[in-house]
Amino acid sequence: MSRNQKTRPLLAAIFLAVVVALLLYGVQGGGFLTAQIFDGDGLVDGLDKAKAELGTKSGIRDDTDLVDAIVAVINFILLFAGIFAFVAFVVAGFMFILGFGSDQANQRARKIMIWAAVGLLVIIFAYVIVDFIVDFATAT
Repeated sequence: MSRNQKTRPLLAAIFLAVVVALLLYGVQGGGFLTAQIFDGDGLVDGLDKAKAELGTKSGIRDDTDLVDAIVAVINFILLFAGIFAFVAFVVAGFMFILGFGSDQANQRARKIMIWAAVGLLVIIFAYVIVDFIVDFATAT
């Protein structure tokens, strides 16, 4: 092992430590990564100032809660996963029909159908769990 190969991990670790230290310093109040419009008033007041400065067509939405946004993203992903599982189920059905009695084609189609059904069940349970957590977390 050459000397260059021995020092490479050490130099990478030092570089990473310097980058992390600079980022931590920059994110702290008064650091070089803070935006002037957010300085001192907090995030909500900063967003209000940014919205006022940019005008009414700023694109900053204040009517959406973070929980609602996360739930919308999760439901969107679950929708596409459900569509994918349904399409896999339909393709397996076609494979079953077009296999013309071939044992190998029938076994392959049966496995796809089973796993597509399992996937649909997991997606349905994921939707129910997300809905339960949101109802539990947002109950007043």
